[in-house]
Amino acid sequence: MRYDELPEALARQFEETCALFTALRAADGVRRQYQGSMRWKRVKQVDYLIRVRADGRQRSLGPRCAETQQRYAAFVAGKAAANQRYRALADAMKRQRQVSKALRVGHVPAMWIAILNGIGACGLDDHIIVTGAAATYAYESAAGMRLRGDGSEDDGGGVLADRRGRLQLAALRMEAGIAVLGLLQQIDSSFVMCHDSRYLAVNQGGMAVEVLFAAENGDLRGLLDAPRFVQPVLGANGMMAMMTVPDPRFFALQKLRTANQLSRHEKERASDAMLARVALAMVKQRMRDLTSGAATVVHDVVAAM
Repeated sequence: MRYDELPEALARQFEETCALFTALRAADGVRRQYQGSMRWKRVKQVDYLIRVRADGRQRSLGPRCAETQQRYAAFVAGKAAANQRYRALADAMKRQRQVSKALRVGHVPAMWIAILNGIGACGLDDHIIVTGAAATYAYESAAGMRLRGDGSEDDGGGVLADRRGRLQLAALRMEAGIAVLGLLQQIDSSFVMCHDSRYLAVNQGGMAVEVLFAAENGDLRGLLDAPRFVQPVLGANGMMAMMTVPDPRFFALQKLRTANQLSRHEKERASDAMLARVALAMVKQRMRDLTSGAATVVHDVVAAM
């Protein structure tokens, strides 16, 4: 499998899109702090400042006075400014998305982007990690590289096909994994659970999403205990999402361990060995900041190879 650097123009477009996406996420976080409203409510001839949450809950912040009036004014001004900034960044992101799509900067399947954004919208980011071949999308994005093969199994064709057609997710908590399985049909109603598996869903296009649970899969432990690596990834449709994966060094080490398990199918072992080589190559060539901080881990991976 070969590793091509993104052309300078595409790399610059990707960096600009990442920066805008990061700013938009931050602006959305600020905007959410102002969800709901504040209003005055008269009770027995006295005006009270009421904070109304987005879910309808209300809380009195005290009677009208200089302090509550200042608090009300700050809330109204802050909410207006937060919404204005968010709308401006969202409009800019829409234009950036069109450019990225036209230039074909991203190549992550649109379905994976939609699922990752759905996971984020549900607040499950901290509980779901991408662990299969699709994790290499995050490593590619961080390294400014693009993986390619000639389509043959020996040149990584199987690995590239697997990451396009199968999204493997590890759930840190059982309830989080179940929530993701429920989320799939909201994103694409054609997703159905396979009759022979409780945790594998396939849509009408043949794209598969598998949710793995640590309690039922001992091989996951090394990946779930690894430091997190969070990276913006860009879809073929110009949409962007945050992908949470294991640190690429630990990913490589764990894949090498499973590749050396003689009880596993030869094809699966070969695929894991290639994934390990791919992740390590990108770390050594383009992610120097990781290599300098974890010589022991890299040494272990190299020794295992």
